[in-house]
Amino acid sequence: MKSLLLTIIFSVLLISCGEGVKRLDPFRWESVETGFDAVTLELEQAFQNYIPIDSLWGKVGRLKRLSEGCDSGDVRRVRCCYWDARVLWRAGYRDSALMMVEETMPLIDSVRYTYDFFRFRSLLRQMSKTKGVRSYHEIDEELRFYNSVGDAPMTAAIYINFATKLYPIGELDKSLDYMHKADEINRALGYYKVVAKNAINVANIQFRRGNVEEGKAMLLGLLKNPDITGDANAYNLVLRNLYAYTNDVEWLLKAYRTVEDDDDYRDLQGIYEAFISSHYEEVGKSDSAVVYSRRAMGNISFINDYGYKGLVMSDYSATMEREGKI
Repeated sequence: MKSLLLTIIFSVLLISCGEGVKRLDPFRWESVETGFDAVTLELEQAFQNYIPIDSLWGKVGRLKRLSEGCDSGDVRRVRCCYWDARVLWRAGYRDSALMMVEETMPLIDSVRYTYDFFRFRSLLRQMSKTKGVRSYHEIDEELRFYNSVGDAPMTAAIYINFATKLYPIGELDKSLDYMHKADEINRALGYYKVVAKNAINVANIQFRRGNVEEGKAMLLGLLKNPDITGDANAYNLVLRNLYAYTNDVEWLLKAYRTVEDDDDYRDLQGIYEAFISSHYEEVGKSDSAVVYSRRAMGNISFINDYGYKGLVMSDYSATMEREGKI
C-alpha cells in the first residue's frame, strides 16, 4: 500500500510540476544557473565518452567552485556529491562512493527536485546491488519518469541496467531485447562508445544462449574497435571474457601483459596474477602458481573490490598450504 501511494504521489508530481520547468537537454536536469548547467552537461558527455579519470576530477572541481558558499542542502551542493560519487565509483573507490550517495540522499528536496531524487536513486540501486521485487519496482518507476521528462540517455541507461538483471535469471531473450533498445537510443544520440561497450554485455548474453561462435566473433570484433582498444579497462574486460568463455589462457596472459608494467593498473595486475596462479595450479604447474600468487599478494592493497581481494587471499592461502605453512 505504501509503495502504491508513493507511485501515485510521484505521478501527481510529474503532472503538476512538468510544465514551466526549464530543463537541460538531452539529460533533463532542472536548470539552476548557466555556468553550473554547462559544466553539468560537460560531465554527462564526459561519462558517455569515457574520458580519463583525471579529466573527470577536473570537471567536478569546477562544479564545486561554482557551488562555493552554498549550504549542504542546496541543490548545487547535492549535485556535486552526485558527480563526486560517480567519479569515485569509476576510479574503483566503491565504498567511498556508496557512502557519499547514502549520506546525500536525505538532503534532496524530492518534491522540488524530483529528477535529482531519481538520478540518486538510480545510482544507489546500482551501487548497493538492490535485488528482488524492490529493484524491479524501482526500475519500472524510473523508466516511467525518464520517459515522462524526455530523458532519452537515462532511459537507455535504465534499459541496460534492467537487461543485466534479466540474463542472470535466465531471461536471455528479454535481456537481449532491452540491450538492443538501449543501443538504438544511444546510436541516435551519437553515443557510439556506450554502444561499443554494451556489445560486451550482448556478447555475454550470446554465450549464455549457447551461441559461442557468435559471442566470440563479437568480442574479437571489439578488439579491432578503437573505442575499446583506447580504453584499458574495456579492452581488458574483452580479453578477460574471451578467456572466461574459451578457457584459452593466452587471452588471460595477453590481458596481463597490457598492464604488467603500468603502475596505474596495480589493481588489475593483482587480479590477473591471481587468475594466472589458479590456472597454473589447475594444470599442475605449482611452481609458476606460487610465483604469481606471491605477485598478486604484493598488489592486494591496490584492489578495492572485496570479491577480488578475497580471490587473491584465498589463492595465497592455498599457496602457503602447498608449501607446508598450514
